[in-house]
Amino acid sequence: MTRVVERFLDPLLARDARFSEDDLDDLLADADPVPDALERHLRMCARLGAAWHRTRQAVRARANGEVLRLLAFRYADEPGYRPSWRPPQRQITADDDAVRFLRERWDEERSVAEEAECVSGADFLWKEIEVQDGQGLVLDGDGRSVFGCAVYPEVGRGIVQHAPGRVLRDIAAREGILARADPALRELLLGTYAS
Repeated sequence: MTRVVERFLDPLLARDARFSEDDLDDLLADADPVPDALERHLRMCARLGAAWHRTRQAVRARANGEVLRLLAFRYADEPGYRPSWRPPQRQITADDDAVRFLRERWDEERSVAEEAECVSGADFLWKEIEVQDGQGLVLDGDGRSVFGCAVYPEVGRGIVQHAPGRVLRDIAAREGILARADPALRELLLGTYAS
């Protein structure tokens, strides 16, 4: 089963798009107003997205079995994900300063993502509309344009990959990784917030 999960996960990790705070500022300047909760969520993702991407890549390099399934859970909305891969929920038993630090950050991220999910839905969809330059729309769970304007694919796909539902699944996966009490993986998770 590990190879099947790897074949699903590795291409998704490789294409995981990121968008910067500058990309987001440019988009929001042209877009219809978005709810404050969604803007806070997108700004958090723009600020932390590149660091989390590096962490996921580093964890993947050390991963097997359950950790692979935890990483794949982020992409549970993608075609090919199998519900049987969903890892069992584990309790985080360690309680030191590092674990408290991570849990506080994740609680903040979870709160922001949950607020955004309430106003925009859990998952977004990318729909290309301009064949010539590849522009498209970011659609919410009800099929409405999130921004009211076309966006370039690299930014649009980055936003889709940081939809509130995906971020919430990613947080659950990080908690599962932390619950494994592997010191090397914990250091990788902590390294996300080093800068």
